Amino acid sequence: MNALTSDTTFLAYLATVNISGSKGTDAIDCVQAPHPAFCQHWREMLLLTALPAPASVIVDGSPTETACARVLIFSGSRSPQQQRKTETDKSRPENYLEGQNLAAFSLPVARHAGFAGMSAFSAQNPAADTLRCLIDDE
Repeated sequence: MNALTSDTTFLAYLATVNISGSKGTDAIDCVQAPHPAFCQHWREMLLLTALPAPASVIVDGSPTETACARVLIFSGSRSPQQQRKTETDKSRPENYLEGQNLAAFSLPVARHAGFAGMSAFSAQNPAADTLRCLIDDE
């Protein structure tokens, strides 16, 4: 997962892809990913939104140094209250996000920039969301 969300070419692609669908990821073409099969398998865990204005988000407890235009979230493991069995379950962001990330997430533009998460997936904290700050290079 970390290789997928750390590949600079893939992140540049995600900074320009159309934000669509219930989690913002319908237009992502996994062929663009460094590991297409991995992307396709784990795609349902990805959420993508634009920020209302470029802003920092909290990663590993600190604000990002660069203002983000978009945020890519790789959702952590589900809580007991979350269901991800049916297509309807899988289409609902509330089955992937909690707390401040759920409060901020909206499509195609987030309600606010109050996202927080980790820079890398950790087996010691599998429920934590992983965030990537996407920069608009235009």
